[in-house]
Amino acid sequence: MKRLLALAIIMSSLTIMAQTVDITFQLNMSSVSTSPDGPYLAGGGNFGNPGDNPMTETGVGTDVFTITVTQPVGFSSFYTFTNGNCPDYSCKENIAGLPCANPDNFNDRFLPPVSQDTTLLLCFGQCTTDGECEAVDTSDLTFRVDMNDYQGNFTTVSIGGTWNNFNPIEFPMTETSLGSGIYETTLSFTDGLTYEFKFIEDGGQAGEEYYETLTEGSPCTVTAGPFTNRVFTVDGDEVFDTVCFESCESCENTVPIYNVLFKVDMNDYTGPAFSSVDLNGSFNGFCGACAPMSDDDLDGVYELSVAIEEGTVEYLFTLDAFGTGQEVFEDGDPCTSTIDGFVNRSLDVTGDIELEAVCYNSCNACGASSVDEFEQDLFTIFPNPTEGMI
Repeated sequence: MKRLLALAIIMSSLTIMAQTVDITFQLNMSSVSTSPDGPYLAGGGNFGNPGDNPMTETGVGTDVFTITVTQPVGFSSFYTFTNGNCPDYSCKENIAGLPCANPDNFNDRFLPPVSQDTTLLLCFGQCTTDGECEAVDTSDLTFRVDMNDYQGNFTTVSIGGTWNNFNPIEFPMTETSLGSGIYETTLSFTDGLTYEFKFIEDGGQAGEEYYETLTEGSPCTVTAGPFTNRVFTVDGDEVFDTVCFESCESCENTVPIYNVLFKVDMNDYTGPAFSSVDLNGSFNGFCGACAPMSDDDLDGVYELSVAIEEGTVEYLFTLDAFGTGQEVFEDGDPCTSTIDGFVNRSLDVTGDIELEAVCYNSCNACGASSVDEFEQDLFTIFPNPTEGMI
């Protein structure tokens, strides 16, 4: 009798063991820059929030991470991965529009019923199933929205879409120039995919009314169920036309915006040491450190491209946000204008411009004291031929 009881216990234990399966998620992160926190398995109503299920790198420097979960036989669930510990899912992988994304479930992946121990070989942000990541072509898209006709009060403007579950704060937009009322941002997207989006003011903190209300059937929108959103398909780098908030058209008071590339040559500078060269102008309120310039090729020439409204602007190059120094010009210097007693560089913006590099605190290139044009019949050289002096 005791033998029969022992056998029954053993059989019962084996039955219980056979009712669960081990599911291993192996994730290749080589398609992105991996967060120092590492990736996490999350979502789907079964895997908690980012931070609950950390994944472990299979070996130092492999950039392949794994996690094994034990679930009942027949278990299935939606799931996703995040690149870091972001409770708001702002670092969630973006697979919107790809075949492995379910648009009715936050564009999560779906795991069909599992009947035996299973290992999934996946790539972050892609639908491959062999653990290898495909090369991805991306394009830079610039969005601009005009808030001048908006009747409500706001302090910030952002953009959100299907690539980030319409997160209202992840991608803030920047005013093109102080007081312009036009906000812009440039984001990178996967070529060939279609995304929906909206502009959002004040982070949507008061609810849906802070997201744009768009009219169904408008030419720049698509409607799915109760939601009408802006839509675009990625087909190379593009700068979209400036549109009015809650409209597919431009506002009547929209001013053309152009890209201006500023350059300053620091090779002849002999003043105190500095850490940064900054661009300060009427287009950014002479804000100090908000527009640092860069010298990527280490040739001593610092550059910065800025989107500026059509018209005349004033500007100066400064060091360490005015802390170490700033350019000082005399009234009447050829590249300047004097307004209210302040002498600044001056520029008429009538289109996209790439300025020539000028020497710091000079209207000319380094090595030139001045640049003037002469007509040949206005001067003669004497003596001719010369004997060492002209």
